[in-house]
Amino acid sequence: MDGQFIYERIASRFRESILDGKIRNGDKLPSARDLAEQFQTSQITANKALNQLAAEGLIHRSPGSGSMVIYAGPDHKSGVSEIRKTKLIGVIVFDIAHPFWAGTIRGIEEECQRHGYNLLVGNDEGKLEKAESYIANFVSLGVEGLIFVPIGTKDKNSYEIENRKLLEQIERAGIPYVLLHRSMDTYVTPAAQVENYQSSYEATRLLLKQGVRNPLCISHYFSQVVLDRERGFVEAMTDAGFKNPEQRVYHLHPLGQTVDIRELNEVAGMMEENRHIDGIFTIAADMLVVVIQAMKQSSAWEHVKLVSFDFNRSLYRHRNIIAMLETPSVEMGMQSGNLLFRHILHESPYKMRTQVCPVFHIKKNLKESLDSKGYLNEQHVKIHD
Repeated sequence: MDGQFIYERIASRFRESILDGKIRNGDKLPSARDLAEQFQTSQITANKALNQLAAEGLIHRSPGSGSMVIYAGPDHKSGVSEIRKTKLIGVIVFDIAHPFWAGTIRGIEEECQRHGYNLLVGNDEGKLEKAESYIANFVSLGVEGLIFVPIGTKDKNSYEIENRKLLEQIERAGIPYVLLHRSMDTYVTPAAQVENYQSSYEATRLLLKQGVRNPLCISHYFSQVVLDRERGFVEAMTDAGFKNPEQRVYHLHPLGQTVDIRELNEVAGMMEENRHIDGIFTIAADMLVVVIQAMKQSSAWEHVKLVSFDFNRSLYRHRNIIAMLETPSVEMGMQSGNLLFRHILHESPYKMRTQVCPVFHIKKNLKESLDSKGYLNEQHVKIHD
């Protein structure tokens, strides 16, 4: 266990006892306070260990009742497995009309069909109240598992606090769950995600290799995905010798979970104030759309080079775009479904998270920019005319 964090050592000790049958289905574990005293650590650390066991489907935590073992072995036919009657799975995203989320839902549905389950879909528009309502409705309908996208907020603190409310609501219902696309730092949970940091780093490096000297990253509200993509941009800039690169991250102020034409005036004003900008990295395609619209109204960024996440064939044809990153949404959906069914069926509780890597779509004239250093040479790249 060398190199493990304390919470991992605590979780590992109880995990082994549960899987070996030394601690049985229905037994209670010590409280976080008792664990903190036993292992001479903080209650925060003890809680993190218990949360990990809950996320693995081994225990159920309930305020006032403590932590109870709900894992009875893969061949057990009673207890928790008896509640699997409805054959329903719930999934909550914030924009079911978006092609990315439609693809993700399709992947989840394929996994549901493979296991003989049906899928219920909710669209919370990135609003806490709607997410809470969907969770309550799905629980009342008897869903046996839930997949959802954590909501984006104004900053990291509110992101963790608001999404923790949703996780606690699900855990009180005693159903397994998987986070989709986004994760959390303060709560150990199963999650299916996109690789964001390294791909952002390489996208920025590609931009700089085109002679860009004054790049800008356009971002928006907070989520773990946004943070990782911004970090990739900033660290690529730092490694290239730029000073204070975090000052080159511009945050739009979207009215909702996505940026749309309402932010056009904000982007147009930014263009006029920053005419020296010669390269733009947008962390999502909705921001790229607004940038392109603003470019039609001003010549300030007429020759700026553009790189963005969320490959879109129509946008990709724009003369200023040199590369776009495509997330395999169907694959990510299938992986989230696979994780969830492992929990429902009590299989492989150790596998907590999966990750899919974006595909780079690059203009043919940039083919020579690919080198033997790093991500772009190792991952699948599609070259276009």
